Amino acid sequence: MHLLSITMSLKSLLPAHLWFCLLLVTWTEPITTAASGCLLITEVNADNPKVDTREFVELQYSSGQKFSLDGYTLVFYNGNGNTAYKVLNLTGYTTDEEGFFLVGSSGVATEPEYLLPHNTVQNGPDGIALYYGEEKYDTGMTVTAVGLVDAIVYKSHRSDTAEVLQATLTPGIPAFLEDDSFRMGDESIERCLMSGREWTFQAGPPSPRQRNPCISQAELPIGISEVGFGGDQGPFVELHVLPHSPASLSLVFIDGVTATVSLSFDIHVLSVTRGMFLIATTESGSPAAAAADQVLNPDAATLLQKQARLGGAIALYSKDAGPFPVGALLSQEELLDAVVYKGENDLNPELSKTLLHGREPFNLSSRSVDGSVSLSRCGMANWTQDSGLFVETVPTPGQNNSCSGVALCPKTVAPSPTPPKTYVDFLLNEVNTDSPGSEEDLEFIELWHTSGKRASLENIWLLLFNGKDNKRYKEIHLIGYHTDERGFFLLGGAKVTPKPQYSLPPNIVQNGPDAIALYRSLKGPPSSQESQIPTEGLLDAVVYRSHYSAAGAQALLEALTPGQSHILEDPSFSAEDESLSRCHNTYPRNLDAFKVALLTPMEPNACNASTSVPATPTPLPSASYVISEVSSSNWTSQTFFVELQVEPFSSLVGFVLVLFEKEGAQEFARVPLQGKAKDTGYFLIGSNDGSDQQWPLTFASLPSTQLAGVALFNNSSVLNLTIVDAVVFTKNEELLQKLNLQKPSVDTTMMYQAQNVSFCLCTKEHSMVWSISRPSPGTKNHCHFEMATTPVWICLTVQGNAETACLQWKNEENDMLNEVTVHLEDRCQCGLTILSLQTANVTCDGGLVYVRGSIQAQDEEQLNRIRLASWEATAAKAHLHTRGRLAFTNCSETKANQFGNKDTSVGWEIAVIIGVLLVTGIAVAAAVYLYRRRNPRNYSTIELSYHGEGSPDF
Repeated sequence: MHLLSITMSLKSLLPAHLWFCLLLVTWTEPITTAASGCLLITEVNADNPKVDTREFVELQYSSGQKFSLDGYTLVFYNGNGNTAYKVLNLTGYTTDEEGFFLVGSSGVATEPEYLLPHNTVQNGPDGIALYYGEEKYDTGMTVTAVGLVDAIVYKSHRSDTAEVLQATLTPGIPAFLEDDSFRMGDESIERCLMSGREWTFQAGPPSPRQRNPCISQAELPIGISEVGFGGDQGPFVELHVLPHSPASLSLVFIDGVTATVSLSFDIHVLSVTRGMFLIATTESGSPAAAAADQVLNPDAATLLQKQARLGGAIALYSKDAGPFPVGALLSQEELLDAVVYKGENDLNPELSKTLLHGREPFNLSSRSVDGSVSLSRCGMANWTQDSGLFVETVPTPGQNNSCSGVALCPKTVAPSPTPPKTYVDFLLNEVNTDSPGSEEDLEFIELWHTSGKRASLENIWLLLFNGKDNKRYKEIHLIGYHTDERGFFLLGGAKVTPKPQYSLPPNIVQNGPDAIALYRSLKGPPSSQESQIPTEGLLDAVVYRSHYSAAGAQALLEALTPGQSHILEDPSFSAEDESLSRCHNTYPRNLDAFKVALLTPMEPNACNASTSVPATPTPLPSASYVISEVSSSNWTSQTFFVELQVEPFSSLVGFVLVLFEKEGAQEFARVPLQGKAKDTGYFLIGSNDGSDQQWPLTFASLPSTQLAGVALFNNSSVLNLTIVDAVVFTKNEELLQKLNLQKPSVDTTMMYQAQNVSFCLCTKEHSMVWSISRPSPGTKNHCHFEMATTPVWICLTVQGNAETACLQWKNEENDMLNEVTVHLEDRCQCGLTILSLQTANVTCDGGLVYVRGSIQAQDEEQLNRIRLASWEATAAKAHLHTRGRLAFTNCSETKANQFGNKDTSVGWEIAVIIGVLLVTGIAVAAAVYLYRRRNPRNYSTIELSYHGEGSPDF
């Protein structure tokens, strides 16, 4: 009691963090403090079906242990007015033994520690924030970031806005859109680990006081699930395997220094239990050995123990181990998954570039060496080849990974960069080199003075370098400019918000491999130095490249940032846009300081903000992502376009467009897509200003060629690109088989060379058909059967053996329609297709082809062309030849002959009928006459009347 009174009196004298440390010594019950984890908002259920009686907010201490909530406050904000409508002081409460604390109404499945009245938690747009400290938080207060620990901002409808809550509580992170259609019944907003220290919120089934399900939206066929380096369980590798996984598999161990193969072996998946396949050593007699599906050979076990100390990599391939002898170089061919981990040695950068698409390796702790922890896949992202998906956990070979209690602490609000005391000067702070869309007028370069104060940019120069030839392509002198009061200075395009202090023209900042360098020069332009890449006066530099560019820019790396690797741009980070942001340190010319993050021009970088979408989009049904129009069968980068139709605002990140040439039906161009669709659902890839994505500049050098087809792929599969949709203009069997098509999308007999046409997808009688029409990029397709008609009467003669042709066409009517269509198009040059003749009657008789009825037209211009061609053909004085065996002829003579013959025959018919009627009439009259002669009337029976009786009737 005496000791307790001393500690309580000290509480008022000590800072909070020291008070918690003292409690660790004096408290008999082990309650964890903030030193080993953090308190998070892990789940929110703000809207129940019908009456809101099961609302709750779940908090969890990230280390999964009991934790005191003294000093914490939970605040509920209304998005309409941005003020607090409920404030809960959590002092005096603790989490349970697994770190959970529940605030909710009485209808929640597990009783909350803090009860709320029914219908307390409002539907969006609203926010919930967790604070720590002695700041006073009251109902009705305006939203604040002071003392903020964690927060979520959510909305109920796409049109809802909560800009102030977002900017204050979750800068750089969009409000979460609640999804009532996610599942039947109820759903909640759950926090899930994505990759590295990045978290995200997603819809999931309610799970109060339980680990969030965090179900990936696309289950992976196969991948590395857990790696153990030793200890009681012994070395092991656990795979996530499904029944449809590849038959041939191999596991390859790679040296961390040489980046070459150290050992490889085949994997024999005979059966799968619980979706897992365990490869473990049998020497230790451990539980892992008992559950092993395949024995890990002693050499591999020894190598794993060595790699735990020195670092290395494990890669999984969908082929046997034959191509991977000891000493073989790295390969990306048929790579399924990989994990790269760093130990005591520095890793060869080729490991990350080749196996992880440039992502960071995992830094092993000393606990991995002794085997007390394993590397477990806990990130719920649906992509592979990312060491950031792994965390160190208790080994669980052959069982579900122990991902609860992962002590990763995101901070919603990123503090302003704090410079080291030894360096106070200008730095490159944030760079956006590649914005979605064709104009690229959202590019920007942000400078920051580490003093955090207003500073003059006198004698400061900015140089932009091209990685292909290592020459500068832009030099900017910032004389006369100043940073703002916080040390920020922005150079950017016209659409950057807030407005940049220095305007850059559109598309000026090149995509990688390139470099940006910052100089102080008192002697004039840095480019005046003798060196092609000046280093005198160099303050800071970034050298970067994209996933799709070659390494390149090696000379820039050596001169500007020696001994380092490029920063890797990652357009899949966000569905909208992202930047290279300084986050890890404020050391100049240090590329490790940068990471991919959400855009925050003229604001502190969003270093701990996670993207709200997976880096690779979830594969959707093919009907949701379709190719809707292709501009022609010929490729030229100036005129060619492809139009996709998707759900409005859908992201195209992770999709790839592939073009095939007719010569050999080989792939000749591949375009990774970026950005998202318009509100109309259209996404246009082309060269004009209205395109959502431009063809890469390198495509300008591709030769003009005839297209065989266009295909849309999704690269979310770990095996290979997954085909989503395709259109083919050839009968090449190899290409049709490759793209899973039975026949060409457009009949090859219609592949004529008419100008200014496109192939568009149309709906007809509940099915999808391809039509040839006038281009309509970014708008509704011109489908002929929805258009106006014009009456026609056209005659064509058949050259050669006309009777034989007519007999053949009776069996193959489509062949006749195709040939007639081609010849009519030759005459009008107006984009006619076989669909245009659907309402016409086309017949062949006696060596003549007759086109009667109506032809459909898509617009007034085509209608007039059809009418003109029909009139010219009808009035032709001689045969008008086109391609093939048909020729236009004058229908008037044919019609005259037909009508003349018809009139003659009708006259004879009338004469015969009249003659028959006359003969019949004469015969009837004669018969009546003879009958009356033979049967006279009996006048004796006639009664005579008086003359006066009949007069009225008369």
